[in-house]
Amino acid sequence: MQIQKVSEGKYRIWVSAGRGPDGKRLRYSRTVHAKNEEAAKKLLKAFEKEILKDEIPLPRNMSFKQLWDLYMRDHVELSCKPSTREWYGECGKRILAVFGYMKASVIKPTQISNFFANLRDKDIEIAGLPGGLADESIRHHYRALRAVFNFGVKYKILKENPISCITMPKAKKKQIRPLYDTELPKVLNALANEPLKWQALCSLALTTGMRREELLGLKWSDIDMDNCELSIRRAIQQTEKEGLLIDDTKTESSKRKIAVPEKIISILEFWKREQKLILVKRFNRTKKLKVIEPDTLKYLERLKERINNFEDEFVWNQYDGRPMFPRSVTHYWIDFRKKYDLPHVTFHGLRHTSATISIADGADIVSVSARHGHADASTTLRIYAHALESADRQIAKKWDARISEISKWHTSGTIPHDNAK
Repeated sequence: MQIQKVSEGKYRIWVSAGRGPDGKRLRYSRTVHAKNEEAAKKLLKAFEKEILKDEIPLPRNMSFKQLWDLYMRDHVELSCKPSTREWYGECGKRILAVFGYMKASVIKPTQISNFFANLRDKDIEIAGLPGGLADESIRHHYRALRAVFNFGVKYKILKENPISCITMPKAKKKQIRPLYDTELPKVLNALANEPLKWQALCSLALTTGMRREELLGLKWSDIDMDNCELSIRRAIQQTEKEGLLIDDTKTESSKRKIAVPEKIISILEFWKREQKLILVKRFNRTKKLKVIEPDTLKYLERLKERINNFEDEFVWNQYDGRPMFPRSVTHYWIDFRKKYDLPHVTFHGLRHTSATISIADGADIVSVSARHGHADASTTLRIYAHALESADRQIAKKWDARISEISKWHTSGTIPHDNAK
């Protein structure tokens, strides 16, 4: 029954709207005033049009926690990388503690704005976690909320996104310091005293601008020693929940082929021979054991397989052949920097050094963008604006020198009166 008479001139009407994303049946009711049942039927049709035009939030009783879980299930778990899933998990701790119990359709912009203010307050704890978050951390929470509410609007669960009228908190522009030309000799000389595997890794990072995760995803089959080039096909991700993962590159444009300096190819060749020799020595040493247990036999078979298929080995790997942990590279670089009293430049700073030097040497933005795997040249322009300004000043200086050589201009920049005729 869709119409029920409550009292004289008063009717209760119902509209069924199928099932919501959570699988529950959607049914809406309204009390209307009508002279008779025929008039109530007309009001029922108008009510149905409201539902079909999404003028009423659907479903009205879904909590934000239910909406969050639905978004995680239908989007994040299916489409996002492990690192992104972990990122949502971290943001969700505070977000769900505040909004989880609330109906998604009644959350107001003022409540969201107050949430951001509380995140910034050092004296306020949320979900047992400390406050006083940096602007960039608050921006992370903003993005997570915006994504979930957008999902709700897209799938007709919400009528509008309550965060759309709130401006994303501004974050201080973080400049990653590169190595300067004057600092490079000290770094390279220090690197020459390090084990061969670290020489190869750090020098390749410096000269190609590859990301840490891309470097660790390299296999020997990806490097063409004869033509001095390599192909970037994968990246290594590390998360708290899922550990070490072999994943795709950051973006589709990150899959690329780039040239490698000959000197770096030489270091890689030395490292390749050394790495294979290490495996062979381990195999021979284990094979000489007087008693070989079943587990040891399996270990020998695995070593033999790795030696025979050496091209499929990761260039930088662990004892068991798995790729190195990305954080191991970061820890090494910090210790290396302290050991030789080097400038405070992060390992990621080597990537910026590569791009900065390329720009200073006159490489065009499109080439630098392609070499570093940026989605488009605008990304390169935004990140390396400081390098472009420096290059621009060098251009001006070169024009100064050129004009001074080919003209009789005064140093003030004016043409002598006699020559102006």
